[in-house]
Amino acid sequence: MESVMQLLLEGLGSGDVAVDICRAHLRPLVEKGLLPQEDLDALVADIGRGLRRRRESLVGGARRELLRLLSLLPLVAEDRFQELEERVRALESPAGGGRPS
Repeated sequence: MESVMQLLLEGLGSGDVAVDICRAHLRPLVEKGLLPQEDLDALVADIGRGLRRRRESLVGGARRELLRLLSLLPLVAEDRFQELEERVRALESPAGGGRPS
């Protein structure tokens, strides 16, 4: 599941790119004196915070949904599988009381 989450985070990591694009597009306004640098910085920071909140929300929702879907699958932990496999082998062996293979 962690590899799925990593892929999701990489896809959603584009928020940093969006912030850089906004900054680049608004910089000419600062250069022309139409927008103070402080206002640009505040606007870009607000956009960055909004994108981070959205990313966290999407990742949290995706994590919950993946866990829900995984809970529906008939999965067993590897150590539990090995334990059950050993029990079956013991039952199948002549000494274990099972029938010979």
